[in-house]
Amino acid sequence: MLLRSLLRVTAGHASPFRQSQWQLTYCRSMALETSKGGSEKPQPKFDKKAQSKPDLKDKKPEQVLATILESISKQYVELRCRLLAEDKKNPALDVGRPLFPSAPSLSLLTDNDVNLYSNSDNFALPHPHHHGTNADRLTPPYHCTAFMHYPCLLADSTSQSTIGIIQEVSSLLTKKTCIDLIKKCKSMTCFKQIQAQVFTHGLHSNIDVLHKLVAFATDADLSYADMIFAQIELPTLFIYNVMIKAHVKSSSCRKALSLFDKLRLNGLVPDNYTYPFVFKAAGRLRMVPEGEKLHGFALKSGDLDDCYVCNSVLDLYRELGCVQNLAKVFDEIPTRDLISWNVLISGFVKSSRFEDAVNVYRRIRLETSLQPDEATIVSTLSACTALKNLDLGREIHDYVSKKLGITMIIGNALMDMYAKCGCIEIARGIFDAMPEKNVICWTSMVSAYTNLGCLDEARALFERSSVKDLVLWTTMINGYVQFNMVDEAMTLFRCMQMNGIKPDKYTLVTLLTGCAQLRALEQGEWIHAYLKEIGIIIDAVVGTALMEMYAKCGCLEKSLQIFYQLNQKDAASWTSMICALAMNGDAEKAVQLFTEMTQLGIRPDDITFVGVLSACSHGGLVEEGRKHFDSMTKVYQLEPKLEHYGCLIDLLGRAGLMEEAEQIIREIPNQDNKFVIPLYGSLLSACRNYENVEIGERIAKKLLEVESSDSSGHTLLANIYAAANRWEDVKKVRRKMDTMGSKKFPGCSALEIGGLY
Repeated sequence: MLLRSLLRVTAGHASPFRQSQWQLTYCRSMALETSKGGSEKPQPKFDKKAQSKPDLKDKKPEQVLATILESISKQYVELRCRLLAEDKKNPALDVGRPLFPSAPSLSLLTDNDVNLYSNSDNFALPHPHHHGTNADRLTPPYHCTAFMHYPCLLADSTSQSTIGIIQEVSSLLTKKTCIDLIKKCKSMTCFKQIQAQVFTHGLHSNIDVLHKLVAFATDADLSYADMIFAQIELPTLFIYNVMIKAHVKSSSCRKALSLFDKLRLNGLVPDNYTYPFVFKAAGRLRMVPEGEKLHGFALKSGDLDDCYVCNSVLDLYRELGCVQNLAKVFDEIPTRDLISWNVLISGFVKSSRFEDAVNVYRRIRLETSLQPDEATIVSTLSACTALKNLDLGREIHDYVSKKLGITMIIGNALMDMYAKCGCIEIARGIFDAMPEKNVICWTSMVSAYTNLGCLDEARALFERSSVKDLVLWTTMINGYVQFNMVDEAMTLFRCMQMNGIKPDKYTLVTLLTGCAQLRALEQGEWIHAYLKEIGIIIDAVVGTALMEMYAKCGCLEKSLQIFYQLNQKDAASWTSMICALAMNGDAEKAVQLFTEMTQLGIRPDDITFVGVLSACSHGGLVEEGRKHFDSMTKVYQLEPKLEHYGCLIDLLGRAGLMEEAEQIIREIPNQDNKFVIPLYGSLLSACRNYENVEIGERIAKKLLEVESSDSSGHTLLANIYAAANRWEDVKKVRRKMDTMGSKKFPGCSALEIGGLY
């Protein structure tokens, strides 16, 4: 078909422009034919006599081309088809190459010559300034279409001739030429030359050219894209969106939010492409007020009608941990897809509201026709694991077997669920049944054994694995650290080094955690020095582990020094330092850091509040403690846990506010015995300290009602009577304890030195 088309062109005496196009198209097609049919070098032979009806039967492609070329008027093209030794891999390129220097004007050459060279991965297109060994040269006059040759040179970022040509003929730049150049640009050096000429000749006023410039720069060099952006007087919404997306992808989230503010100040209206990325930026920064403000903007603009934007809002509140807002937005979404449901389940799991997560899964099955996918299953299995809900876990296992099949990701989640629910044999059965096991599967099974304390089984499985990567080594080391077997962890770490596995920051953070648990300062300092030796940057993760280690070893000043040296501090870093200060008795400094943290827009989590409330308790900061406890629910939508109530009751008890503390315990929604008994015990200790017999008797009575067999309540009550010199009452309590068979065992402690207790 192609050959017949070529013949029609020659028979009809087409213009030389069209003739050259067909010739070059044919040359390009030969690249495909040659790659499929063999590597024989074409040998064009030409009969210089004109033929009215060329006989193309049984001719080779290069002979067909020669025949066609011969029929073209010599006044337009000088026929010089010869094979060039410089390219032995692409005979089609060799046949087509001589056409270019034979053209009387560059105006004959269009995209075809560029495509011929670029499609054959050869960028050495001859031009007046490129003096290759066998390169023919194009002759003047230059035409604006000469710019179509530049992409052939852009692959060579060091080519001074390329830069020279761009500068020399830049006055001929057009919108289409610029866009083509940018599309085919392959190095920042040449891109900068193109960009400079675009701005010099005012072509940046063309929106299409400007968009291509910014899009290329954000992918290649974001800092250079920022420089281009700064030169644009009135950036369009597209440019803002591209810049915001690029900064979010590179984790420059504050810059992304700054661009969003600038966008609005310039009178532009964000669209459904803008909001998902600024939501992601606010979520990563844990900036609750900023996230709520952005949500308000999207609501006002009507962009929440878009399902993609709605899902982005859900993901924002999931990242922020604002589950109340998450649930509210979900209920208001007009159209929910499976992603919406998945984000809701994941949000509940992340906020430890596992019952709610399970209920959402059941709603999907009962209220919709949607089929849970891998993401749904993995999140719901996490909730089942936390709740030890083996029945639902088995139900999900059955669904997966029938509908989805057990992928490696789902298999790992099932193994984790069964192992943590006490069914380690079933978990091992799933592992053994997997036809293919990657290192993740081995790691999951080893982790399952270590979490149960089955370290011998974990080590045996670890030794069996033929694919030990760094993560698997770290998992086994972490298993020893979990059970305070730091010496074994260090021995395995040295074995890992001998096997040529270089540790990363997570391996060393695991070892630092073990040193912190045992207050092993000397080993911790060695790891700190080793971190520096192998060039691991002390970022937020490593810095937090070092801070905890030094703080628990009593080196608070060293811990503070590391904290202030961190370039970027995340919520965990702030929380660790606040808890360290609280643990070491510097309550005011801990509260001050908490205030600084919230002022920077960093969202505290439940552990942060344990730290600040503990600091308030030990420092006697009653008003501060009340304020921060209230802000948990009212500002940060965090449900107080036993630890938070314990800190508050301890704070009020230390201050002698027993009646207020008693009232708070009565008003706790969760009146489960496991929840309230420790709180009553804490309050009873405060009554003993203040010799408050009246409230002490009342609390002891309440405590013994819910846990009559516990000796601690009787012991505390006896101590209260003793402090008030009511010895007869002490005897009554002791006799009652004897009658019940309750005994108070003396406490003891042990110290390990050199492996001996």
